Amino acid sequence: MNVLLVLPILAMPFAACLAPWGSAAPHLQFAPMGAGQDRPVTITAPRMRDRSSESVDALLPSLRILRTDGSVAEIGPEDEPPDPSTVLAVVADLPARAVDSPMGSDGVMQLVDGQRIVGSLSVPGGVAMWVSEWLPPAKVSLDSVRAIAFEGPLPPAAVGSDVLRLRNGDRLDGVAASLEGDVLTFETASGDDRSVVQVPIDAVRSLALVAPMVQPRRAVRTWLDDGSVVDAAAVAWSQDGQGRWEASLLDADGRRLTRIRRSRVLAQAGGTGWVRSIAEWAPEVGEPLGAEGMRYALTAPRAMPGTWALDAPSVVVDGPVRLTYPPAPPGSILVASARRPLSALGSGSFELRIRCGDTEVFRRRFLPGDERHEIRATLTDAPVIVELLPDDGKVVGDSLILERAVVCGTQP
Repeated sequence: MNVLLVLPILAMPFAACLAPWGSAAPHLQFAPMGAGQDRPVTITAPRMRDRSSESVDALLPSLRILRTDGSVAEIGPEDEPPDPSTVLAVVADLPARAVDSPMGSDGVMQLVDGQRIVGSLSVPGGVAMWVSEWLPPAKVSLDSVRAIAFEGPLPPAAVGSDVLRLRNGDRLDGVAASLEGDVLTFETASGDDRSVVQVPIDAVRSLALVAPMVQPRRAVRTWLDDGSVVDAAAVAWSQDGQGRWEASLLDADGRRLTRIRRSRVLAQAGGTGWVRSIAEWAPEVGEPLGAEGMRYALTAPRAMPGTWALDAPSVVVDGPVRLTYPPAPPGSILVASARRPLSALGSGSFELRIRCGDTEVFRRRFLPGDERHEIRATLTDAPVIVELLPDDGKVVGDSLILERAVVCGTQP
């Protein structure tokens, strides 16, 4: 079984209890667009755009391709992107960054399978529909939703009870009972203290629901530059009349759900395996041998906030430190891009060491002025130990940022 543990090329911690590797789960289905099908005139925003009339793309980035053997290839802006089902992941070669909150009147809806759809709520015929730029309108079912933000970023995950935040700053904890048309029914407390309120959607800032985050289905997931994350059964790349590459997202019957220009695609992960961010894992944090007492306090790796390509936020690691992660599945490969923070480029030197049990699999020395090192190491089934060790007797500037770190596997 070939499995890949990938730290930035493609950067959080190994969770004590992970869902089964590569397990499948249901997701919200969007109806395909029929030939000549238009949106109902009652739905006004936002409309799906006709990209064929746009001018030639601005300078496109190259694409970095993570192959199933852990190697990384690069193709140019004019080359045909690969079929995502034949590789583990494809990432636009751009500086790692979080995608900002939706701008203007757009909100964002997060589904229980991890999809995030930027758009807005419309109520044609009294039915609550989520309307996006990329997909046909879909009826909103609270059973499929983890969170909705009508203004600003998605709210924190709900724990214990649903959380309703209003535009006037009020907060209610309880149960979101139903969304009928443009009215949300929300229950607070229970028993004799039970209270039911009906809130106009226009008064709602965000809603977070207690719902398990299930694993996405085994299909192609696409991350877009507006913060949307959408699934499809398959993706087919083709060129339009002006020679620009476009991705057609297809359903299980091969019908096109939507078409997206390459310039809008940040990343894709295909059906040959699964991809998970290491930021989901929480390592044990300790002092490395020989560096005891050099720091007043040890800190766990910090994942940067926001929405990131491959759902892999950049992770900040402050040294000296020893991070111990659970064993990765046998045959894993660690691929990483580690860089120093700009504020620490001129600081002293330190070493990054990675071991599997007692076996060292990677070592790299960071000198003053070194900005970035690429990492690739074959892992065993022993605990993975990552150490940052001072090389000059000082700890100032002994920090790394790990970007787009993910775990990839070719088998469940």
